[in-house]
Amino acid sequence: MPRKLWAATAFVLVWSCVKAAPEADSLLVNGAMTEGTDAPTGWTLGGGSKNAKLARDTTLFRSAPASLRLDADADGLAFALQKLSSAPDSGVVLSGAVRADGAFKTIQVVVHSFDGGWKQLEWKTVSFVTADGQWHDFQQTVKL
Repeated sequence: MPRKLWAATAFVLVWSCVKAAPEADSLLVNGAMTEGTDAPTGWTLGGGSKNAKLARDTTLFRSAPASLRLDADADGLAFALQKLSSAPDSGVVLSGAVRADGAFKTIQVVVHSFDGGWKQLEWKTVSFVTADGQWHDFQQTVKL
């Protein structure tokens, strides 16, 4: 049965990449945040927080030209996600950098996978960082 893969992150700013192998091209659409005007192309807002907003931030980024910024209330649930149609059996390398300011206390980068009928297969935490206003790099090979 085919697997569905969600790369989901809760953060304020992110630069990210999902690759089949270190030398492969990114499996994410717009992982470097080069496309989009107000919000980065290929990324979706989730979580249901009423005041949450995704933005393509060209003033504060780890790697030019931009980062993905998530603005949300501290008491709401909000995250940015991107659906990948499939992942190689060998796994994927998930890498990037996250930064949180303001009301965010922690940052969690996860991979959430489902089977073809949308039954959850796994929830894997790739990075868990205490927010301190600094950029934090992450990289992990994830097999699904």
